[in-house]
Amino acid sequence: MMDTEKLEEVVSAAEKKMDAVTSIDWWMWIAVVEFLLIVFLLFVRKRQKRGEEMAQFKKEAISNEIDFDNVLDSSFNAALLYDELKKKCHPDRFPNDVRKNRVATELSLEIAKNKNNVKRLRELKREAVEKLGVKF
Repeated sequence: MMDTEKLEEVVSAAEKKMDAVTSIDWWMWIAVVEFLLIVFLLFVRKRQKRGEEMAQFKKEAISNEIDFDNVLDSSFNAALLYDELKKKCHPDRFPNDVRKNRVATELSLEIAKNKNNVKRLRELKREAVEKLGVKF
């Protein structure tokens, strides 16, 4: 009788362990599914934002006029004009005149902003000749 009681105890303990293991498996699978759902939702949200950004970019690009002459001219002539303006309009060239130094500082900032825009660089060149008296 002792042996059968021990055997029954071992069997019942094993059944309890199996019940515990199967219940843990269910919770693990629920957690995995939740994780995958969160990853999927984050992916969809990121993709939506990128789509909205692209739509906004396309809308702005279509609504603006594009000056192709300036684009082509800028491709070949912007670097030379930029270098020339950068040297001639540098604020260090006007250390004694406060007004010219301030104007040169503003022009230098605009020149740096429009480094690749020949049309604007030409306007800044005219402005430099007028306000600073620089000769090119």
